[in-house]
Amino acid sequence: MSPSLLQTFANYHNVDSLPTNEPHKIAFAIPGLVFGMNYDILDCITEIARRFNRATIDLYVYSWKTSYNLPFLDRLNKLCKEDSMYPKVNLKYISKTYEETNLLNIAHQLMDDIGVKRYESGSRYFDHIGFKRLVYFYVHHLTFQFIYHDLSKYAITNEENVLVFKLSPKLKLAGKPYVHSSFNSMLYKVFTNLPKHLSPEDLELIKHPYDVLHLTDASSSSFDDLLYASSPHTLVNIFGNSEEEFYNKLLSFYTKYIDRYPGNIVTDLDLVRFNRNPTYFPLEGSTIMKHFADNSKHPVVHQSCRFLGDMINKVMEYNNPWYHIEGDKILPPPELQGDKYLRSFLNFEQNQSDFIVTRNKVI
Repeated sequence: MSPSLLQTFANYHNVDSLPTNEPHKIAFAIPGLVFGMNYDILDCITEIARRFNRATIDLYVYSWKTSYNLPFLDRLNKLCKEDSMYPKVNLKYISKTYEETNLLNIAHQLMDDIGVKRYESGSRYFDHIGFKRLVYFYVHHLTFQFIYHDLSKYAITNEENVLVFKLSPKLKLAGKPYVHSSFNSMLYKVFTNLPKHLSPEDLELIKHPYDVLHLTDASSSSFDDLLYASSPHTLVNIFGNSEEEFYNKLLSFYTKYIDRYPGNIVTDLDLVRFNRNPTYFPLEGSTIMKHFADNSKHPVVHQSCRFLGDMINKVMEYNNPWYHIEGDKILPPPELQGDKYLRSFLNFEQNQSDFIVTRNKVI
């Protein structure tokens, strides 16, 4: 795509041209847990729909049927029904237990392929740190495949013409004043930024401006994974267009760092020690995402654009509890035996007024 075509695209969507011109085609996605979901995300999507004169905007969620996640998932479903508070948010979601997916087989195959031969714990043990890495990126793969095939089902053959914003439920997004005064001008800046930051070789690789992976921050070894935007075509390219592709990316991430590891991984407890050693094996999702992108079938063209971060008002501070695997069972952490909302994880005293399950919002 030439710089002149990019500029024409940006100008067509300029704030001064709306709403007479066709506005940006936008969708949102939350892969995985919606634990800690706040109202600001739904408010922001609603205001974007109003700003672009849209009846609805799609919010895709692929989530988990865990005891602590279900109250948030059920509440989100109720809030987004047509007769309820957020009729402009078209929620499309899939929820499954961990056992209903291929997580167990993937974990066992990974242990086999990296050379775990003995099980000191008595049965095949995959700790919660390894499980966090696995389930977090597996659900990204599942979510973006869900979006890709959903758009194809509706005969949208140029799926790259939809810009999908990936969100973390931890994000409190900017409100109505920002959306109506600045959201579209922010997108204009994102796309006018491209010719300045992309080489001619990169420009030749993209068919549409949405194909670029638009990031709030990036480094030589990380892509910020709280908020980013791209086309479904690019997102399945990064996270795998098949389960085999996803698995090969995950395995290559492990083998890359095992090759640098001075110890041996022969038993499942050796793997636990490796999983928990940040000196030799990165834990952060941003680093894993960068590896996935770098090991994609098609080159991933990306830009880090500070304007995209204007959408974020605040990042809420809380943690997610993670399961682990023993033999053929996926087991919960002991904390799940107690508090329904896991207050210690949610930093409840500070954040409770924001959660969709603990506040009845008045519009």
